[in-house]
Amino acid sequence: MKEKETNKNDIAIEKTNKEIKNDNKIKNEKTEISSEKLDTIKKEIKKNKKEKKISENQKQARRKAMMNIVIAFFIIIYYRLNLLASYRLSALTFLNDLKTFIIFQLIMGIVLIESSYRIKSRTLAFGAFELIANAGMTLIMNYVYIMNFETLHIYIACITGAFTIYYIIKSIILVKINK
Repeated sequence: MKEKETNKNDIAIEKTNKEIKNDNKIKNEKTEISSEKLDTIKKEIKKNKKEKKISENQKQARRKAMMNIVIAFFIIIYYRLNLLASYRLSALTFLNDLKTFIIFQLIMGIVLIESSYRIKSRTLAFGAFELIANAGMTLIMNYVYIMNFETLHIYIACITGAFTIYYIIKSIILVKINK
């Protein structure tokens, strides 16, 4: 019995000794890499980092472009709903609603300008100026409604077209710059 146990222990010790020798052989083998190979490896690593950074910039540019298209879509809806409201609501109610929209947009524009100044964000500042421009167009729409109601739909079509073209061009420029 004792002999069997000692044989088992001896076999286990031999196995561990063989494993240790194999590990030492692996550690003793030195792999030499020439300086040329190191340079090419470093260049490949830098190239991969640049490609990854470029692809991230492209994704971000596409995201911004899609956001601009969504904003243009909502501006079209905003002006179309105003046109529909001009036909459905009484003149006094419609003008009061327009004044409310104008005041709200101006306040939001000012708040956005202040917050963009605080966090130093150009994108937020441009969005604030676009919102203030939209408030100005709504103010002009108020004037057009009072002076010449028949041309209101032409005015709204021109403004929605102008804003749409602006946002599409802005989206194209964002994607082209980041390619």
